[in-house]
Amino acid sequence: MKPEHGLGLIDVLISTVVLSVGLLGATAMQVRAQGAANNAHWQHLALHSAQEMAQAMRSNAPAFDLGGYTASEPGGPGTQATASACTHGACSASARAEHDVAQWRERLAERLPSGHGVLQATGPKQRQLVVMWASPSTPPVSPCPPPWPSEFNCLRLTVWL
Repeated sequence: MKPEHGLGLIDVLISTVVLSVGLLGATAMQVRAQGAANNAHWQHLALHSAQEMAQAMRSNAPAFDLGGYTASEPGGPGTQATASACTHGACSASARAEHDVAQWRERLAERLPSGHGVLQATGPKQRQLVVMWASPSTPPVSPCPPPWPSEFNCLRLTVWL
């Protein structure tokens, strides 16, 4: 009997299966990495938006002291109707606060998937900013605590003046 040389059909099939499993693993890892990168990007945008709002609050201390900068519901104070109130000329501190909230909410809706924000007075000189957004392809990394929907990601920032 002559010794056989070369690869047999079984050897080729085994190598193909091993290669396929490796490629599937690499593809799955790439998909997860893309989801993590998207979540990191949205967290960065949420933090940046919260910091912008905090700066607006600090620069308008009179409205902050009078109880401005609160918006507990997406359709509450600071809606689209007041977004242009201060674009032409001077306006009052409370009108500036409503304008800032409306602009903030518009930016959240533009920057984040299903993005919206809530501002709550947690003390006379304190506000809590809550930025919420959906993660379309992955479960929430930082789910919202009650009373907000847990299927959203949340970023909370407390501002003192």
